[in-house]
Amino acid sequence: MPENAKRPAMIAFCLAAILLVTYSIALFVAGDFIIPVALALVGDPHDWLPTQVLGWASIVGLVLVTIRFRHDPLKLAIWQLTASIFLYLSWFAFAYFSARLRPPGVWALKLSAPFQVAFVLVAGILIVQIARRHRERRAASSSSSNAS
Repeated sequence: MPENAKRPAMIAFCLAAILLVTYSIALFVAGDFIIPVALALVGDPHDWLPTQVLGWASIVGLVLVTIRFRHDPLKLAIWQLTASIFLYLSWFAFAYFSARLRPPGVWALKLSAPFQVAFVLVAGILIVQIARRHRERRAASSSSSNAS
């Protein structure tokens, strides 16, 4: 594989790793405690089963699309963005359903600030990549049709 072809795959692996690490350490209030998402993912299923399923599905989905589409940069960016959105929804579900007395507010965002910042940056990078790859494909298809 040429060095240029490896670059998007390495960027994709780094983006997934950043999201997964910041997701696992993101904090939220659960009753009288502040706990990381990673602890809730392996905690008592009685309390967290629907959010645990969404969380694990999002993690597995992000890893699988990163591996599966590593040779197609456009599909990789599209599916990583989709999986990242589900990962964010998983964090939101933990934050929302753990705050039984009131909906999560600014404090929920502050507790998980590294994940919030990472998600916004990764989503922005992926959106820019999707737009660029789409333009490249459109230009390549129009130049090949003009050459005929």
